[in-house]
Amino acid sequence: MEIERKWPDSELTPSNDPVERAEDLISEGQLYEAIKFLQQAAKKAPWNHRFNILRVEAFLRLGKYTRAALFLHPLIETQPYNPEIHVLASIFYRSTNPAQSQYHEEEARRLSWNLSRTLEFMANLLCHVGEPKRALSLIKEVLRSQPGNPQAWDIRANCEYQRNRFRPMAGCLQRVLSIKPDWISSHAGLAVAYCYSGQLDKALQLFKQQPSPERYNDSGTVVLMCQLYRWHGEDDQAERIFRYLPIQPRSTIRMLEKFCVGQVDAPLWEIKDRPETFNFLSLYLNQLLNSRKPLIRKGIKLIFEADKIQTEGRRGPIPICGKLYRKATFALNTAWSQTPRSGPLGIAASLAVLRGTTPKQFPETCQYLLEKYDQLKSMLPNDRLAMALMGSILSIIKRYHGYEIPWVMKKHLTDTATEIYKSLVISDPFCAPVYKQKLNGLRYSVIPYKSWDKFRSR
Repeated sequence: MEIERKWPDSELTPSNDPVERAEDLISEGQLYEAIKFLQQAAKKAPWNHRFNILRVEAFLRLGKYTRAALFLHPLIETQPYNPEIHVLASIFYRSTNPAQSQYHEEEARRLSWNLSRTLEFMANLLCHVGEPKRALSLIKEVLRSQPGNPQAWDIRANCEYQRNRFRPMAGCLQRVLSIKPDWISSHAGLAVAYCYSGQLDKALQLFKQQPSPERYNDSGTVVLMCQLYRWHGEDDQAERIFRYLPIQPRSTIRMLEKFCVGQVDAPLWEIKDRPETFNFLSLYLNQLLNSRKPLIRKGIKLIFEADKIQTEGRRGPIPICGKLYRKATFALNTAWSQTPRSGPLGIAASLAVLRGTTPKQFPETCQYLLEKYDQLKSMLPNDRLAMALMGSILSIIKRYHGYEIPWVMKKHLTDTATEIYKSLVISDPFCAPVYKQKLNGLRYSVIPYKSWDKFRSR
């Protein structure tokens, strides 16, 4: 999940100044809107070089270096004493001409009348273009001279987020809130850091300190807030918050799909290594990453390892992955037998079985998953998340090896998934649009009974 935070100076009210308005759009991550706005503003005031400086920053954040060069080179020639332009040039030449990049960085330091502010700007931009390590070294330089600078701590938190270090990220944001307790964006960032590190109770407690959803300008934050309330059984509060979701209805389905249901066929290692895939599945299984039981940690680690071999380009022999999945299955099933009321553990064990199966083992695997669904249903009837994820597992299994599944077994799997989704449409109105889409997809996944006789007669 990409985190875009803006500092409170731009959170209060929209500004009539076009430069401030463009800066607000860039800080919010609305880069294409900012570029369009700057293009219109530059036509009205072509003498204002600030518009071109902001356009270069937006293009660099988007990775469009060719477009950035169209505005950057004239700025270097016309304003050689502007440290901000040298910062942009340093970022521009960083990958293609390191010597030129170093020269512009030194010029930015030499010409700057406020070195800390210049380093903050450079670190923030480096973090957004995918160089958090270098950004972290610069922001540490600022913090050595200004340990009470909240902007610097906020940038450092973003660097830690880019490096998938969520506990240090939480520590940085706690420092920000100790200095500026009214920074709503830092509240949201700290809640996300707690979620990634498996501390869901702390995340919900933090949201309860700022319960007004209209204060959050990020749709993902509002949806995450809803999910945490639903997680603790406060459905009425979740539905009240959902009404404030600042996105169009067509986008609502995609947001719910990403944050609520989860993608069980996605590589599990992305939960830890790729925060932008943060979804309901990761929220559910993150509890297992910090488990005290060695069998659980071992099983999750083995799934991570096998998924990574299959998806990261270093494709090993299939027997190696199968062996890892089987070891993970044994470890997680053993742990589940000791704690059968753990929904996350049951889902993790089912995923391990599903990914480690072979075409010959498919009937046996299908029967195993149906039995696990019955077990989850009997022990955790109110865990809608476990039911939704198990429905996803049962509905995607037919895509793994196509027609090698017997038709009767495929029909049984589809009927069970349909039963799950129909019950969730009734019991979970928050995610009902997504479950209805799932039902529509299942409707045509098997041959209807009336058509089966004609198909078999061929």
